[in-house]
Formats: sequence, C-alpha cells, structure tokens
Amino acid sequence: MKNLVPKLGLFLLILIFTLGQLGGCSCATDTVSPVVQITNPVNNSDVSDIVIIQAKASDDVGVAKVEFYIDNSKVGEDSQSLYKYSWNTDSLAYGSTHTIYAKAYDNAGNEGVSPSITVTIGDSQLPTVVVTNPVDGGTVTGTVTIKANAVDRSIPKGKSKSPSGIQKVEFYVDDRLLGEALTSPYDKNWNTDSLAYGSTHTIYAKAYDNAGNEGVSPPITVTIGDSQLPTVTITNPVDGGTVIGIVTIKA
Repeated sequence: MKNLVPKLGLFLLILIFTLGQLGGCSCATDTVSPVVQITNPVNNSDVSDIVIIQAKASDDVGVAKVEFYIDNSKVGEDSQSLYKYSWNTDSLAYGSTHTIYAKAYDNAGNEGVSPSITVTIGDSQLPTVVVTNPVDGGTVTGTVTIKANAVDRSIPKGKSKSPSGIQKVEFYVDDRLLGEALTSPYDKNWNTDSLAYGSTHTIYAKAYDNAGNEGVSPPITVTIGDSQLPTVTITNPVDGGTVIGIVTIKA
C-alpha cells in the first residue's frame, strides 16, 4: 500500500501533463498595448460651448477603459464604446489653445496613448444689438442720428470666458445699407430731407464680432415729419409806406 501512493501521484502528474499537451494549453502573458486615437474634434480646429471628445480604441484581447486628458490633466474616462467625454469650454478664454489626448487600457493593464491634438477656443455666440435712437413709432425730420448699442456676448455667472469683441455695426434703412460704425458709440447720420412727408421707413442694425458671428437688431419703424417752417411775406402795404383809413393787409 505504501508503494501504491507514490505511483498514483506520479500517474496523476503524467495524466495532467498529457491532457495539457493535447488541449494546447497556452499560458502566455498579454503584453500588447491597445491602440487609441482621438476622432473628434479634429486637430487644429476651433471649438466652443459643449464639445464631445470622442476616441476610437482597439486591442487584441479587449479594451477595459479609455481616459481623456486635457492639458495633461485627466478630465474623465469611459468604459463603453464609443468612448467619449463632454467638455464644457465656457470658462475658457476666447483664442486660447488646448491639448487633448487619450489613454486606453486593456484587461491586462497594458496602456496605449493616442497622438495629441490641439484645438483653439472659438466664439459661436451671436452679438446682440439694439437701435436706441430714434424710438420705434417716432416721427423724424431733417438729419437723424441713428444710434445702436452692441454687445458681443454676456458672460455667464461664474464664468470667465472673454468675448471676441465687436468688429463693426452696420445700419440699414428699408433693407439698404446706410453705413457702418467701427467703434463705440455706434451711430450713423441719416438725411431725410428728400423723403416724402408722412412716409414710413424701417431701420435696423447688424453687429459683427471678431469671430465672424452676426447679430441683427429688432427693426423699428419711423414716420417722416415736416419740420420746415412755412414762409410768409406781406405784400400790402409796402414796407415804409404811409397808410390812412381802412387798409387791406395782404400776404
């Protein structure tokens, strides 16, 4: 019985080895790093507002997760394909540049790093503009100074994003360009002397920011009045003459 136990153990070892050979057992370690690249946004593009950063990752066994980095700081990760992260750029200065890349990990802990891309913060918000003079529904005569108030954008509370700035304001009368102003205060003179008394006209303004966005003011309507004094001349009696009795004054 004592001799049987060692023989049985040896038999089991031989059996396990044989089954392993027949089954093609492979115990190789996974050393292949996953491959990852940023697919959105594109390199050297302008971005604004909420940006969806997307990455494509692959691995010979499987991808466990993808991490997203902006300016060398990790901002988020995703373990579900398609791999993405929502980036809010509202707090970033207009014209500033930022670097984005991703890291992919497989189940064995191997790490792959994407090529980095660079993006510039743009300004997609329309400027606002309002005609402040003349007033809507008013009557105008002679030379009228059309005035407008233009603002590139309002900065949300708690944000520090800088606007791109107003480039110019254009003034329109009856859909025809009257002229433009490049600096504040934004105004343009309009000579109404050739326009018919009682005629109505529509005025509006367009504001452009340095990013190329265009904002249009609400239109206003004005009526041409008559500010010219009538002329009158006394024709009888004559200037310097002498009168007696009942005199008929004529004009």
